Amino acid sequence: MSAEEVSCSSGQHEEYRMGDIQTLPSVLSVNECDSEDSRTQLMILLGEKRKRGVWASSTETVLSCSGYSIGLGNFLRFPYLAISQGGGAFLIPYTVSLFLVGIPLFFMELAIAQFSGLGPLCVFNLVPVFNGIGWCMLTVSFIECIYYNVMMAWIIYYFCMSFQWNLPWSHCNNTWNTPNCFIYEELRHVHPSWFNSNTNGTVTRNGTIYRSAAEEFWLFNVLEISEGIDQMGRINWKMVLCLIASWIITYICSIQGVRSLGKASSAGKYAKQAKNLYSAAYVTAIIPCLFLTIILIRGVTLPGAWMGIKFFLVPSWSKLASFQIWSQAALQIFFSLGPSWGGIIAVASYNKYDHPIMRDSIVLPIIFSLSSIYGGFALFSVIGNLMYLSGVNSVQTFVRQGHGLAFVTYPEALNRLPGSAIWSVLFFAMLFTQGLDTQVIA
Repeated sequence: MSAEEVSCSSGQHEEYRMGDIQTLPSVLSVNECDSEDSRTQLMILLGEKRKRGVWASSTETVLSCSGYSIGLGNFLRFPYLAISQGGGAFLIPYTVSLFLVGIPLFFMELAIAQFSGLGPLCVFNLVPVFNGIGWCMLTVSFIECIYYNVMMAWIIYYFCMSFQWNLPWSHCNNTWNTPNCFIYEELRHVHPSWFNSNTNGTVTRNGTIYRSAAEEFWLFNVLEISEGIDQMGRINWKMVLCLIASWIITYICSIQGVRSLGKASSAGKYAKQAKNLYSAAYVTAIIPCLFLTIILIRGVTLPGAWMGIKFFLVPSWSKLASFQIWSQAALQIFFSLGPSWGGIIAVASYNKYDHPIMRDSIVLPIIFSLSSIYGGFALFSVIGNLMYLSGVNSVQTFVRQGHGLAFVTYPEALNRLPGSAIWSVLFFAMLFTQGLDTQVIA
């Protein structure tokens, strides 16, 4: 059957990825194309490629998948789990989950989307009983956009505050600082048990747990956290403005973006531009990797960096007996690769029919998972330097719950870099583009 057209007994023709760009699946039969119902079913199966177009090259596919899968979960959530789950021990169940969960799901979503050319809401029409899966994916992506924009609003604020040579989280002379604020250069004068300690004991006087300048900036300036749930506090207007800016930037990148990545290939007069929501992928997939490499190179040259890297690589074998480490590793695969959220299906729906899906379904998940580990090296190298400066031997000392890993620990590390303001601008720019990339694709 010709790759240029589908011939029907009625004499009408349907273009399908014409010319030498594509091949028509030989399993499709169009002997009854003269029937209106058959013609409709055929067009649904082909995904109306005549209207949608396809990616011009494999590079566009890879960059779009990379932009979606490599996000804040790789660089914020993964390092925290590695710390809390025993360092190198977490890498073992994470790798097992990658091959048992991540790659099979990634392959399935690439396959059904590339074959049908349909998005997550329509692709499950192939099996009507699964129609609800597409709507669940849409719901998950919607929720993801909400909390990603909140994190991106925080990042925007840090980015703006970085444009001053004396970073506000590098000292305790700000209006929001308390008498208990300290900087790491002075930490040697404080006993380690007083720093972020959970030790129980009896004392003869009142004691105070001190907070670093970066932590107080996060709690009292960025979040403006109240004393308790019984105090409502006031509207945090600077965060409101940052949140609005985050939504506006996401919207602009979704409808505009870099025109070159939006190109799609279809023969002759049917050549069209693919969806603009993937248009920023060239920029947001490459630049963050460059910034992270710069930070990593600088991190490993700092004194004590290998103390943190050693913890990241050397496993605590007793942790492997815990169910929690395995469940957290399996869950992290969904944050590292992004399956079951609809983005992979959306990107793959623009693939050419003969795109090498088996290669992508194996190579790309491995690369995306390695990016998480790569980010872990950057984080643990700077944490090792903080351990060296503070004289604290436990990595757990520097752990902050949730997103505080980036918004407390990283700023502390950036303070130690020559030209810290420049490094801070670059880092938070990288972090923002990571979140933006996932937002645009989702």
